[in-house]
Amino acid sequence: MIRSRPQSSWHRFMPRGRRGSVIIIVLWTLTIAAIVTAGLQISSYRQASQGRESVERIQARWAARAGVEEMVSSMQMHTKEPVPDDAFAMVREMTDFAYGDTIGASYDIRHHREGRNYFGPLDLHSRLNVNNATMVELMLLENMWLDVADAILAWKDREHESEGFTVAREYYMSLNPPYEPRFAPFQSTAELELVAGVWPRDLRGEDWNLNGRLDPNEDDGGRTFPDDNGDGVLDGGWSSYLTAYTVADGATGSGEPRLYLPKAKIAEVMDRIGVEDLQARAIIRFGRNTEENELRQLLITPISFINNDGDAQEQPFNTDLEDLTDEQLARVFRELTMHEPWLSRPGKMNLNTVREDFLRDLLELYEADPIVADEILYLRSAQPEGLTSLVQLRDIPEIEDELMLQLAEYFTTESNVFQISSKGRSHGSGVEVEIIAVVDRSTLPIRILEYREQ
Repeated sequence: MIRSRPQSSWHRFMPRGRRGSVIIIVLWTLTIAAIVTAGLQISSYRQASQGRESVERIQARWAARAGVEEMVSSMQMHTKEPVPDDAFAMVREMTDFAYGDTIGASYDIRHHREGRNYFGPLDLHSRLNVNNATMVELMLLENMWLDVADAILAWKDREHESEGFTVAREYYMSLNPPYEPRFAPFQSTAELELVAGVWPRDLRGEDWNLNGRLDPNEDDGGRTFPDDNGDGVLDGGWSSYLTAYTVADGATGSGEPRLYLPKAKIAEVMDRIGVEDLQARAIIRFGRNTEENELRQLLITPISFINNDGDAQEQPFNTDLEDLTDEQLARVFRELTMHEPWLSRPGKMNLNTVREDFLRDLLELYEADPIVADEILYLRSAQPEGLTSLVQLRDIPEIEDELMLQLAEYFTTESNVFQISSKGRSHGSGVEVEIIAVVDRSTLPIRILEYREQ
């Protein structure tokens, strides 16, 4: 006789349907617990990943910031302790420190110019300051129209004499949203896009973020924004030729603040320029006649031709007065100014860095012999220190007095303002952060005119 196994009390008294329900509830509980556990694991993984990405982004950002600080440090040192007989001394040092490593990241600083990549900051004095530009100079730009050039000039000057095209204030106020024309100097290059008729494509070209750097999305044949031709050359549109940041005068060859000639003392001029008492007096007489004279006239006027009123004569006024040597005259332009030093003025273009094609166009505009451009380009490239003074242009026979004054009005051999594009990259995930800073070394401490992160 087969005897059945005795059942437990709970099994004996529980209906069969309820037993199945309990099993289902247990299974569902286990499933939900598994799902919750998996969700917690995924959430924890995501939070950990986000945490690592945040750390790496911070590392990349501070690497980029370290690059900016390195460039600012070099500029500050060379402003205090300049090398006046080498126009590229500061640039070479900044190039040497344009890339480096930090903890967990690295940085590199570069710019693209005339089809080539260069390490180091971009010299903005290689461009024409739009606040100095004339109608005929603006018309040198590709796709520039007379009415647009006229509107640009009217934007920065309420008293601009219109060529018949000037957009009235009412036009800007009728836009949605409305805005007022500045009627003052442009504060940034991007501000040009507020002017009627200026399109972003004309101003920015392929350099949509205005960083002066050939980024991957600007050299992919238009696969990503912005549209580009993928030829390895950055077409920056008008921004390759124009700026609004450059500042005149500024850094000197001695490292001292620029000397305001109309109020300078004889001993100060003697010390700065390295001249005798009578020479210093003649220079001061010339400098105090601010209504008639400009410092650039000394390029074509010997100081022996300056009379007691500070006027330049057509023949020697003091035959006993020894004229300035080329080195002394170079110091005049490196150390002195006839403009109030507390008033910021738009900067001039640096003959050492201005684009070759633009230099040729400008000299043709000034009706200069084409050989003048060849000679200037040869002088700036034939010697590693570049052009250190406009005085060197006097060695070019084709440059007559009138052209010399024109060149001195628009050009210099020194630069105050640079744009730094410092890109930090994490060693882990490769995340990148770029800092773009526009730096002005015309005064100490150095000023940051623009700062962007992207």
